[in-house]
This record gives sequence, structure tokens and C-alpha cells, in this order.
Amino acid sequence: MTTSVQNFQNVQFQGLPQDVQDGGHLAPAPQNQGTNSLSSQLYDIASYLGNGGLQLASQGLNGGLQLVNGGIQLVSNGINSGVQMASNGINSGIQLASDGAQLVSDGINSGVQMVSDGINSGVQLVSDGAQLVSNGVSSGVQMIGNGLSSGKQIAVNQGTKAFESGFGTTSALLSGALRQLPYTDSQSSLVGRLPNNPDFNGAIANPNGLSAQFTAVSNQNNLSGHSLQMLENAVTGGNSLHRHGQQIQLTPQEFHAALLRGAHFVVEDGGTLTDNLQQQGGFTARGSSHYKGSQDQQYGLDLPNHLGHLLIGKDLQGHSFFQLESHGTGNAQQSLSEKISSVLGHTQAYLQHVGSSLSYVQIGPQGCIEGSEKDNNHVIVR
Repeated sequence: MTTSVQNFQNVQFQGLPQDVQDGGHLAPAPQNQGTNSLSSQLYDIASYLGNGGLQLASQGLNGGLQLVNGGIQLVSNGINSGVQMASNGINSGIQLASDGAQLVSDGINSGVQMVSDGINSGVQLVSDGAQLVSNGVSSGVQMIGNGLSSGKQIAVNQGTKAFESGFGTTSALLSGALRQLPYTDSQSSLVGRLPNNPDFNGAIANPNGLSAQFTAVSNQNNLSGHSLQMLENAVTGGNSLHRHGQQIQLTPQEFHAALLRGAHFVVEDGGTLTDNLQQQGGFTARGSSHYKGSQDQQYGLDLPNHLGHLLIGKDLQGHSFFQLESHGTGNAQQSLSEKISSVLGHTQAYLQHVGSSLSYVQIGPQGCIEGSEKDNNHVIVR
């Protein structure tokens, strides 16, 4: 049976030598054999098988190389991916480390800032505390100073009030008896003659000279000037004036004369004028024989240009009163000799006040006048 080479694709090569089955190299075809001889055919078979084996080996080798190349590529890709992942990890780690360092830096800065703020707050608190202590010490010193001054002033005031109260009580008891003495005329008094006729209308007649003395001080831009202006405005500012229950008229010049003679004025204002005068400052707390039952403090102010001493206060109804006296008391600024002179002058004026012939005579810095509230001869401003 003959078989062509083309038919060997499906031939099983069992029983042939192993090198033939494996597609090994066969010996060269025998020489001088016809193409159709068995040996020639076997050679063709062997040659085909050899070529097939080589082809298979070549393909296997190429496939193997292809697999190796694929493997190498996979390894290379894996290495590259690993390197990339490692690089990414390193970069991420570096970024995390950088972020962590920034957080640490921010934390340190925040802590330093908090410490700095705390130190500044503490320093401010210490400074505030020192200021409070300083203020407290200053306030305490001021309070001590004020207390000493107040205590000194209270002692002076109480001494003055005790003197005037005791003397006033004694004089009041003697007043009735003194009125019975044989005075020769209206200018007679227990301690000598009065400086002028005390009759109210006579005392304010020809007032120009006294008015000039008043305006010389009232025009001054100081406490004395302002105080006299306030008195004049209260009396001559369109209010009605009354004496002995009758309405009277006073020109500004007659008001000036009556005031300098010592006339006593009451302004029915609920104490406003006295409060406004005292609130200017400069007045000295003192007492007097006027309105003994009043609980309100009275005040005095020494005036220049021989205008004597201004006494202000409130009557038993709480209304303002004022008058000029020849001598005041209670001025803490006076020297010892000035205080003695004032006390003696005030004592003489008081004896003339209670020891005159007809009535309580007011003794002013420039004469006298029948103008006391004690016998209803004063002027009421409504």
C-alpha cells in the first residue's frame, strides 16, 4: 500500500524510532533511488517529519520566547508599578510628614501665642491691680484729708455755734430789761451810739454812695461779684417786696443801701437762692442767732471793699435768707488776730442789735437799719 506525503498528516507513528517520532534529523536520502521507491517515500516522510519537528520546535521556541518576553514584560510592569507605588507611598509619606510638621509648627505657634496672650493678660491684670491699689490708696488719703479738714471745720463751727447760742440766750433774757433803759434817742444803745438813725426809710435815703460801693464789687468777675449779682437779681428781678405785711417798692440803689445797712431779706423760693450761692464754693459753714430752730446749715463769705460779711441760710419754712454783717465768724482762713477782731466786732454789733432803744437793729458794714425778722421789720421777696 502506497501513501502520499500529503496523507501523513493523520498517520500515527507508533513503532517508528523515537528520533523519528520526535521529528529528529534523518540520514540523507539514499542515492540512485527512484522517486517512487519505498526508500524515497520513507525519506520524504522522514524529511517532512523532520521539518515538522523543526517547525514545531521553532514555534515552541518562539512561543516560549514570547512567553518569556510576556513574563519579562509582566515583571517589568510589576517592577514599574511597585516602583510607582513605592514612589507614591514615599511622596504620600513625605506629604503626611510635611503636613504633620505643619500641624506641629501650628501647634507650637498657637501654644506660643497662647502663652504670650496669657503673659500679656497677666501683665495687664497686674497693671490693673496696681492701678486699683494706687486709686484705693489715693482715695484713702483723700478721705483721710477730707476727714481731717471736716473734723477741723466741725470743731470751729461747733465752737462758734456754742458761743453764739450761749450769748444769744443770755442776750434774749436781758433784751426785755435792756429795752427799759432810759435811752436818750433812737441812736442810743447798750454799747454806745448807733452809726445812723436806724429808721428803715431814713437809712436808705440818699443811697448813691452806698450803691457805688455795692456795684464796685458786684461788677467783679469773681465769687464776691457773682454772689452780689445773684442777690440783686432775686430782689429786683420783678418780684414783689413786702414789709410789715405791706407791699413796698425798692429801686436797685435803695436795695443796695438797705443791704449795706444790714437789712434782713427772705426770698420765698424754697431755698433755691441759698443752694445756688453755696454750690459756687468758697462759703464757710457757720451759725448765727437767726432761726434757731432750723436744721439747715448756714454759711458765710467775707466780701472785699468794706462790704463786711455775707450770711446766707434758710428760715424755718426752708426759704432763702441773706444779710450783710459788719463782722462775720467762722472764717478758717483768718489769722488768730483777725479771728479775735472779728469776734469782738461781732459781739459789739450783737449787743447793739439787741440793746437798742426801739427795736432789733440790724448792724451792717455801712451803718444800721430797722430790718430784723425778729420783730417783723425784714423784707420778704415773693
